[in-house]
Amino acid sequence: MSLFHLAAHHNHVELVKLGLEKGVVRYSCVEPYGTAFTAACHASAIGVMMVFLDDCNDTECSDLVNRRVGITGSALHYAAKGGRDRGVRLLLLLGAAVDARNDEGYTPLAMAVEGGHAEIVRVLCEEGADPRTITVHGLTSIDLAILAPKKSDVLRALVDSTAVAVDVLDAPNGTAYWPVHTAAAANKVHALGLLLQAGCSLHQSTPAGLTPAHYAAHGGAVDALLWLCNQGVVCCVPSADGSTPLHLAAERGHVQAVEWLLSQQGTDINAVSSSGHSALHLAALNGHLAVIEALLKAQPPADPKLATPHGETPLLLARSRGHQETEARLRGLGGAEPSDRGLSAVSISAECHLDGRGKEYVTPMWRMPKLEIKHDTVYEL
Repeated sequence: MSLFHLAAHHNHVELVKLGLEKGVVRYSCVEPYGTAFTAACHASAIGVMMVFLDDCNDTECSDLVNRRVGITGSALHYAAKGGRDRGVRLLLLLGAAVDARNDEGYTPLAMAVEGGHAEIVRVLCEEGADPRTITVHGLTSIDLAILAPKKSDVLRALVDSTAVAVDVLDAPNGTAYWPVHTAAAANKVHALGLLLQAGCSLHQSTPAGLTPAHYAAHGGAVDALLWLCNQGVVCCVPSADGSTPLHLAAERGHVQAVEWLLSQQGTDINAVSSSGHSALHLAALNGHLAVIEALLKAQPPADPKLATPHGETPLLLARSRGHQETEARLRGLGGAEPSDRGLSAVSISAECHLDGRGKEYVTPMWRMPKLEIKHDTVYEL
């Protein structure tokens, strides 16, 4: 950062004036603070902000306020990221676009949410900021608020804002899942409670029939499953293709979630999806030995001889993927014979495209997007 940027950021008005008189390039961009003006916005250095604004006519002022700078975005993005409300309020008075998006699709509201700045969230919501705008990572500001640390008040700021109606909080985003799904998948019980208090339904399902319980099971979110159950949510309802939460937990190898689901009344351990796969099939296919043990030790146990319409048994699926330990555990329990169409495990593997995207066996969850907050943090739904 240059001395000019530092002077602007620390509200040294006279130094900034001197720099401008000496012909310093005022729009030089240096990350992470952008130009000297956006550096002042980031720190809510009102005195320096006014120096730049007083030096502009109306057209230049509008351009200065709304110009996209660097990777962060407009001056309002920088101010929201900085977390000081005076700069945000001044920029809004000057006509800053409240829903401007940067290269990653983040609005000033999303920046404030990610930064944990609850007061800025309230200010922006009062000015009509849309919390449903989606980033390139498939996240809305509501999703970001849900995924924020528990100590953060940003979700409560959104929920409590009179400008954010319940039909906004209880609506799907562009990728067709609801905020309650995000909270369930990330095991955010506190967020689920806030959404419920706001009037959101815990029974929303996606077009594929996926409920919050499916998302919790897929994420191994046992706390969320328990909380949903205590709220009266049935955690064994199948999706449109017949996949139950148990299928998803088994597919992902979440043994604690599997054990919890097996303890619930109504869970059918041998339930099959529309493709004929049980939880044991999916655990065997993915080599999740601990899950297989839990399924085989359950009362009643999973049926190792159960075959799909294509003749796939758990043993054949394990063998087709080369899961030797899983194959050894299943050998002798049944299902070792060739399929009813005379196909070997290799033939089944080739026919069903067992590469993680085959249409014959996978649950609908692989079609869901990855929820990314930062480049080093991925919440996959």
